[in-house]
Amino acid sequence: MQRTGLLFNPWQPQNASLGGPTTIALTVMYILAFIVGFTGNVMSIRVLTSRRSKRLPGVSATRSLLINLAVCDLMVVCVCMPITLGHKIYTAWVYGDLLCRAVPFIQAVSVSASVLSLTVISVNRYYSVHSPLNARSFFTRRKILWTIFVVWVLSSGICAPLIFMNKRDEIPLIGDIVLPICREIWPQAKLKQVYNVLLFVTLYCIPVTFNLTISFLTGRKLWHASRNFSDFDPHSQAMNSSRLKMRKKIAKMMDGRTVTSGYISITIWKM
Repeated sequence: MQRTGLLFNPWQPQNASLGGPTTIALTVMYILAFIVGFTGNVMSIRVLTSRRSKRLPGVSATRSLLINLAVCDLMVVCVCMPITLGHKIYTAWVYGDLLCRAVPFIQAVSVSASVLSLTVISVNRYYSVHSPLNARSFFTRRKILWTIFVVWVLSSGICAPLIFMNKRDEIPLIGDIVLPICREIWPQAKLKQVYNVLLFVTLYCIPVTFNLTISFLTGRKLWHASRNFSDFDPHSQAMNSSRLKMRKKIAKMMDGRTVTSGYISITIWKM
């Protein structure tokens, strides 16, 4: 009887049968991830908005997009992670219907905006390497801000069904005891499958394939450009070599971020 009472207690941790250390370990992992994610993204925003960063020509064109990426990560860290931790530990959904609709939506929109921003950055880096003059005149600050606006509108549109399909529901247990939960309730199971496939294709398959292709073309251009320094004087050669090294580092960083964001999008898509 005691085991039955624990099983249907909505306030009992899901992993209570596994012992307290499991809950403690999960909490510590989330807290560490929160601290690292929050600190790292706040520091990134601080560096990108500093006066010294504004004087770097290689970063000026994509600064707003990089700040946007940090904001996307902060939204996931500050809004989604604490509630997800509570939902992982406890069976009952105690955050109400509003957060049941808002949290999955914010989480999906943040990932979608991050992936689309990476796509825009990849295009920007491609044109910056292949046609620097045209890229500087085309990717102006005003156009980039409008691009960020379009990214958020498009991301919100893609993820809008999550607001309406996620609902707080109650499962009757024993007597008058009910278990509040948060789940997706679709009119038809097939619609949910179609939407999940749509998310998988639009947030992973197409962006990752496109970004990796653009990054490959950009990287190939950068590596071949290092062979053309023989016609420059030593001072110009050193300056160009330094710029190429910086661009190569940025290209590698964006490749890693592309794959990581794709993995995160799949992880959230499965949740």
